[in-house]
Amino acid sequence: MLVKRYVTIILFLTLIGLVVWQNHQLRSEKKSAKEYVANGAHMASKYLLSVGTTFESINKENQWDDLRMRSSQRMWLAYTYQSLIDANKAWQFYEFVPGSSKQNINDVFFSFLDWYGEAMDILEKEGAISKENKGFLLELSHITSKVDLPEKSNDFNGMSDLFEHLSMEWKSIDND
Repeated sequence: MLVKRYVTIILFLTLIGLVVWQNHQLRSEKKSAKEYVANGAHMASKYLLSVGTTFESINKENQWDDLRMRSSQRMWLAYTYQSLIDANKAWQFYEFVPGSSKQNINDVFFSFLDWYGEAMDILEKEGAISKENKGFLLELSHITSKVDLPEKSNDFNGMSDLFEHLSMEWKSIDND
């Protein structure tokens, strides 16, 4: 009888240990997934901010008609587009990402997509870029100049806030 009691206690303690271990594993996986999602969004926002800053530099140095610069900008825009696709997919996939955060990154992605198509067309044209087209290209630097990257690339809440601000800035431009 005493042996049965010890066996029951040992089985019960083993079960508690397994539950605690499983809980730890799930928390670790969620933390890793949050870091993965935040890192992808951080990379996308770095590209986005970089392209915006570069357009501002091009404007200050009046290099709009440099064909190598245009080709380089098209390449960076393509990298930005791809990184936003990847970040948006990751944010839409994970359940722990709040619906409002999913919507914000989705809004930024589709606003960028609308802007991107026209920007690529402008940069591919031969000849001088018109004043209106320059203004259109500079919209991105206007939008991105109002936000700052979080210090840590795996800061999920910081990235969520960044995309919320980008979404609001883009909506304010769209409403003008």
